[in-house]
Amino acid sequence: MEESTSLTLPDESTFIRDMTAVNRFQKVVHSNMVEGQDYGVIPGTNKPTLSKPGAEKIAKLQGLADQYEIVDRQEDWNKPFFRYLIKCSLNSVAHGTTISEGLGECNSMEGKYRW
Repeated sequence: MEESTSLTLPDESTFIRDMTAVNRFQKVVHSNMVEGQDYGVIPGTNKPTLSKPGAEKIAKLQGLADQYEIVDRQEDWNKPFFRYLIKCSLNSVAHGTTISEGLGECNSMEGKYRW
C-alpha cells in the first residue's frame, strides 16, 4: 500500500478542541501583556507589534528558551558603519530540541540608528 503524502484535515471534535486550546492560550497571553513594554505600535505603522519582552513571556509560557548567534557582522569604526545578522533559535527547555529558527538584520544606516 502506497503511503499518502497529502495533508488531511482533523475531525471536527479534534479541530474544536485544538481551537479552544489556542483561544485559551491567547487569552492568558493577552491578559498578561503590558502595552508599551510587551507590545506597541511602531511609528509609521498602524498595527501593534510584539516586542522582545512580550516574545520572551510567550516563549516562557511555551517552555521555550531563546538562543542567539551572530551569523555575520561588519564593523567599520572609521565610517562608522555597523551591520549585524543574528540567528535566533527557540529550543524546548524540556527536550533540548530546536523548535524554530529565524534571522534578523540591522545596520547603522537605518533611520532609527542613523540619527
